[in-house]
Amino acid sequence: MILEHIHGLQTLKIPRVQPHTPVPGSVVIGSVTRLSPLQALISITVVDDVPLPAGEEFTGVIRTQDVRATEKDRVKIGDCFRGGDVVRTQVVSSGSLHEKRE
Repeated sequence: MILEHIHGLQTLKIPRVQPHTPVPGSVVIGSVTRLSPLQALISITVVDDVPLPAGEEFTGVIRTQDVRATEKDRVKIGDCFRGGDVVRTQVVSSGSLHEKRE
């Protein structure tokens, strides 16, 4: 934040942070849009604490093997997520991220 004095008045300038594409290691927030037995599709709306502009969400996938470190073969996506759930997670691979163009 920058505090400036213009014509005797104080003005607070807050620099605008530009959103970026999620990359491995990014922390994202989104909501579950679709479920299948092997994966949950996520509409990503926040990347590294920066909200994305409306209509510029990304789509991510949480696979059963990404849910936990042990007993991966026993994970049931329907027991872990419901449509509309809000999730905060870290990107492990960018191979399944796609920008929506609507």
